[in-house]
Amino acid sequence: MKPIHQGVLKNLSVAVLMGGPGKERDVSLRSGAAVARAVAACGAKVTAIDVPGTHLDIPAGTDLVFNMIHGTFGEDGDLQAILEDRGIPFTGESSRGSRMAFDKIETKAAFDRAGVPTSAWTVVHRSSSLEFSLPCVIKAPRQGSSVGVHIIHAASEIPAALADCFQYGDR
Repeated sequence: MKPIHQGVLKNLSVAVLMGGPGKERDVSLRSGAAVARAVAACGAKVTAIDVPGTHLDIPAGTDLVFNMIHGTFGEDGDLQAILEDRGIPFTGESSRGSRMAFDKIETKAAFDRAGVPTSAWTVVHRSSSLEFSLPCVIKAPRQGSSVGVHIIHAASEIPAALADCFQYGDR
């Protein structure tokens, strides 16, 4: 039996963006290569593009950009804003939605406003002096899901976790 999705992308020119300048570059290169193979199997003409920085060269005639850049630049709204400005269709959320979703503090606040239950949370600033209930999670708010995350079981782990997270910003 032929899968429903087969042929949906047939003859489209799809640029699969991967890599990126962030900490999750290596994972992005692997997942981007896998997506490029899958999209080609669906009948698309695929151009796999390793994006080492924040400059984009998208081939003329590209029908769709499939974004596989993880973390900063790929998920934080910056890439999406560039593609929106150029009028190039792309997978995923808009620049506005990406910026909000990428910032864990903004996301938690939006969940609170909407009445969506989440675990207790607080914003820690460099100058904060807080007591933490253990166990807890300390996370850099504007990094990918696997960067700057620490599961804390002992108070002695907190200073190193905060130092790691503060290398990415003041919150």
